[in-house]
Amino acid sequence: MTNLMFRVVNALGVGRLGTRLPLLFLCIVLTTVSCATPKEKTRLSVYNKPAGASGEEVAGTPAGPATEPSSSKLPEAGTSMTLIPPISGSFAVNKNLPDLKNRFSPTEEVTVSVDTIQLSDFINYIFKDLLNVNYILDSKVPAQEKLSLNLQDRVTKQKLYGIVSDILASYNTIVREKGGVYYIVAGTPQQSIDLGIGSAYSDVPETTGQVRQLVPIRYAPLGTLAQMLASTQGIQVNSMQSENILVLQGTRENVLQALQLVDAIDRPVMRGKFGVMFKIAYWDSKDFVPKLKDILSQEGIPVSTNATEGGLRLIPIDRWRIILAFAAQKEWIDRLTYWVKTLDIPEEKDDNQFFIYFPDNSRAKDLGDTLTNIMGLSNAKQKTVEKTNKSDLTKQGAQMRQPAMRSPAATETSSVNVASETSSGAISSNMASIADRVSVTVDENRNALVIYTTPMYYKSIVSLLKQIDLMPPQVLLEATVAEVTLTGSLAYGLEWYIQHSGFDLTGSLNILQKTIGAGGLDYSLVNTANTFKLLINALATENKIKVLSSPRLTVRDGKSASIIVGTEVPVVTGEVSTTPTATTTGVVRAIQYRVTGITLQVTPTVHSRGVMTLQIIQGVSEPASNATSGIDSPMILNRNITTEVVAADGQTVMLGGLIKENDSQTLTRVPWISDIPILGNLFKNTSKGNNRTELVIMITPRIIRSPEQIEDMRSVILHNFEEITIEDSKQDGTVTHYDEN
Repeated sequence: MTNLMFRVVNALGVGRLGTRLPLLFLCIVLTTVSCATPKEKTRLSVYNKPAGASGEEVAGTPAGPATEPSSSKLPEAGTSMTLIPPISGSFAVNKNLPDLKNRFSPTEEVTVSVDTIQLSDFINYIFKDLLNVNYILDSKVPAQEKLSLNLQDRVTKQKLYGIVSDILASYNTIVREKGGVYYIVAGTPQQSIDLGIGSAYSDVPETTGQVRQLVPIRYAPLGTLAQMLASTQGIQVNSMQSENILVLQGTRENVLQALQLVDAIDRPVMRGKFGVMFKIAYWDSKDFVPKLKDILSQEGIPVSTNATEGGLRLIPIDRWRIILAFAAQKEWIDRLTYWVKTLDIPEEKDDNQFFIYFPDNSRAKDLGDTLTNIMGLSNAKQKTVEKTNKSDLTKQGAQMRQPAMRSPAATETSSVNVASETSSGAISSNMASIADRVSVTVDENRNALVIYTTPMYYKSIVSLLKQIDLMPPQVLLEATVAEVTLTGSLAYGLEWYIQHSGFDLTGSLNILQKTIGAGGLDYSLVNTANTFKLLINALATENKIKVLSSPRLTVRDGKSASIIVGTEVPVVTGEVSTTPTATTTGVVRAIQYRVTGITLQVTPTVHSRGVMTLQIIQGVSEPASNATSGIDSPMILNRNITTEVVAADGQTVMLGGLIKENDSQTLTRVPWISDIPILGNLFKNTSKGNNRTELVIMITPRIIRSPEQIEDMRSVILHNFEEITIEDSKQDGTVTHYDEN
């Protein structure tokens, strides 16, 4: 230390003490402090906060200053040691998926027998008396509906809940659970969509309706996962590329099954690898994987069945008859695809076997009827199973050889383009010969076709089903019901106004036959939606239009959609005279409620080039006083019309001509003075008025051919709401104005 001080002093030029004394004093102080401190080995003290899967502090961890580790575990000086938290998420596949019915005892048994009771009483009896749970009943549930349930054998509470859930679903009623309370609400599984966020099973909402689950993907390629799940039965798959999130929609059970697949794939070992999913039609996946492994190994391609080994990894999923494959080399995937196509073919024998076909987009009953008509199957060979016991299904499955548990139509190996190989006449002849060896049963409970035939014939049938089982287009109907006040330039009706006002409408004005009499719906106009908006705005500026309703609904191609806006009016349907008493009049009347108002039924038929044929049934009914008979009951005035129009995608059809007249009489008077005879007439005035209005209906159909278009339509509808402004109510009741900005 003395030598070090000498060097420092010498470097500072201590020889000149007159000018260097302050610096010399500082060096002496530093040297003294250094000598007074005992020399000890340098230590590095590191405190690592334990973290869970989400990085949060684990309960029980001390939150104080860092403590020094023991000397036996000290790292080298200068080394930084940080505890890396474990990867979040559980990769183990949970076989016991949570379900609402699992909350009830699988052993405790009850007896159920009810006869013709109201639905509300049935719900109270089941949930309160038998299941002993808290529940809330929605007022929209059809509580007055009556039902009977008689179970001969005792059933467990768990099984009872499943039976009751199915019964409630038939009444458009679903069950949700939150915080130990069961909410019984009106709706269907397709109408009710609960949102869940996360990849854990506990993140999935516990509901009997539809679930939309947002699943963050950490390691696996998002596109690969979406492609694998897209063909899964009962699941709609979308992806959010920028956020690396997978969006799953379906029933809770189907979402949980999809999460099992996500758990198996979304691991660090999968990063940067190519993936593919095969649906096997004629093999069991557990038997097929060893065969593929032997063949590929002989070709020099390493095959593994676990994540620790390198090479091509094969994962069989027996329940769905699926094989997942991952490899770092795309050439390995291509070679595997070749062998799957080559080997997954039906056996060359004529023995009949059972096969199950699960439609992807159609109803099994519709496909069964189509097969019956094409192949000429007799009624004995085409059956429909409406109600099937689960135990019976289990026995059936045990007897089936090589059943296709999921749609074989998705398997590339079973695709045979019959149309490209044979002429239409050859197809008819071939189908006639197949009909002798084919038996088709429709299982409506599972929406499946059970086909009993030979493997070769089944391959031909699947190729036909694949061409038929396509997603049917849907039509979004945007309807606007408006009432136009016929005054001024509109005094002669909207039809006359359009033809003589100079308003530029480039569409065709079709005058319909006046089959409903004066004031009926007697013209239609087809044009673009924007043109009609301009017309509405022009009328709105003069306060001559009032929008009564603007419903939107989606309907399947070829099906009917109905819109009803009105009230129910009591009408006397019968009378019975009895002996009058002190408290009764002696007349017993039967009352029936009739719906009055505006009814609109539209049946769209979509053609191949985006043109639609709309069959429209329009009706307007209103009650009126009964002056033709002595019955104390209102008359119902009906005006109906049925027509067909052709419109392109996005065009608007306007129906008009329904004119209504209201005569009014108003008395204005001065109180008290106007009651004086003769003289009082000077202080009162009676005015008569006539109000004429015309009902106009506009329908804009838009074709939806894919699920992605539904989201686009939703965005358009929300955007339209932002463009609509409602002005303050005027005295005449006109309130609505469409903003074109």
